[in-house]
Amino acid sequence: MVLTALLMAVHFGVTRFPSTQESHFEDPEFLDSISQIFTAFQYSTPLKSKAIRPFDPNTVDYDSLITWGLEPFIATNMIKYRAAGGRFIQTEDLKKLFGMTDSIWQALSPWIDLNSIQTESKQIKSNVNEQTAQRPYLPKNAHRNIPRKDLNEVDSVWLKSIHGIGPVLSKRLVKYRKLLGGFNSMDQLNEVYGLSPDVLANLSEKLFIQPDAYLSKINLNIEDYKRIASHPYMSFNQAKAIIAYRNQHGSFKSVEELKNIHLIDDSTYLRAYPYLDF
Repeated sequence: MVLTALLMAVHFGVTRFPSTQESHFEDPEFLDSISQIFTAFQYSTPLKSKAIRPFDPNTVDYDSLITWGLEPFIATNMIKYRAAGGRFIQTEDLKKLFGMTDSIWQALSPWIDLNSIQTESKQIKSNVNEQTAQRPYLPKNAHRNIPRKDLNEVDSVWLKSIHGIGPVLSKRLVKYRKLLGGFNSMDQLNEVYGLSPDVLANLSEKLFIQPDAYLSKINLNIEDYKRIASHPYMSFNQAKAIIAYRNQHGSFKSVEELKNIHLIDDSTYLRAYPYLDF
């Protein structure tokens, strides 16, 4: 059905204005519509329903998703979302993944088991209660003289000393720091899943970032799309567009050239800029 629509669109584009000098295939709006139809057709691959087994989207591995017939870029988005600290609380949360159509979700939803997120929630509550019970009474201003730590240097052991952070959140924060390539701003702590406003306030009081903090950067002229897409601020499609631009125009002369790529919006550019090199 999608293929039929595609053929009709191509035919319509060729025959609608046969007398005009400018080809309809040069019209950006027409090309964009064709691109959307191709995209819809690409994502319509049916799942291998007989191969699917009960799974938790918070723990399922990439190979299993591919074996069941899921598109590689959807499986990659799921793994990357988890690596950035995201969690699937309800089965409907899978619909938020780019490329997750209703038909794919309906095929997967009967097999979804969210036991791990329930276990994790109980563990977090237990850790908070345990820390609260063991925390001795201290005067209101007792912590004001404690030296602040560098956010890019502290380890998970130190982070567990912060009220409200247990082993799960401390490891998640360190893991997200590694994915980013280092924190560039304290505001990025808001991107770590599970940090409450109180915990964020505590971290802001006890941590800082060096003005010249070292950041691990991605070289736009060397890395492949998988490495680029592994960064929390880059999607699979944006990474593919960067590689395509490089192949067409040659090596990047500056990071600012990313602004020439349609899929790189201003928000993505500003967030990713500190982590890119050429």
